[in-house]
Amino acid sequence: MVSLLNCALESWQPGFRDPYFMGWVTVIIYIAASLLAWSASKCPSSVSTTNRFERLFWRLVALLMALLAINKQLDLHTFFIALGRCLSHSQGWYDERRDVQMWIVIFMGMVTGGLGLWILWGLRPVLKHMALPFLGLAAVACFALLRLMLFFHVYHTHILGNNNIVPRIFELAGPLLLSVSAYRYCRSGTSTSRSRSRSRL
Repeated sequence: MVSLLNCALESWQPGFRDPYFMGWVTVIIYIAASLLAWSASKCPSSVSTTNRFERLFWRLVALLMALLAINKQLDLHTFFIALGRCLSHSQGWYDERRDVQMWIVIFMGMVTGGLGLWILWGLRPVLKHMALPFLGLAAVACFALLRLMLFFHVYHTHILGNNNIVPRIFELAGPLLLSVSAYRYCRSGTSTSRSRSRSRL
């Protein structure tokens, strides 16, 4: 195990891996989305008085955005990819790695789809009002899967090309949609809560 870690650390070192303007802009967007989502988890719902799943949804979004902000600069996923490469060399299945990578992409796609269905089911009573944040989360999921496909070379060049333009669109669109949605959710919920309080007086 120690030898595998040492092997992976030869390809990955901790540090700022994207220290350019757009890299830091993306980090700021992720952090803003995380803070706004956390604030939304504490705001009253505008459509439900028992909004436990909504609160859970926003807390999960806040955690995900924080993790993506950290990973944007540290590139922790490249460490795990390097670890897998070292493992394939040590166990002698490096030549068959493409098949393994394909199955990893399929598995992650199934897990992502399953989580998406679970979130849809949980939000079904308020889906009309939570559609935009769900789309934002779906964009983040698409970005993650596209990045995984690009790293593993499991993609069609005539669709995605040989660059990161399509994943970058999803990378920025997701947290921006979530930020706007969280702000609107909190604002509308606070206004509704005040109206309910006045009606009781």
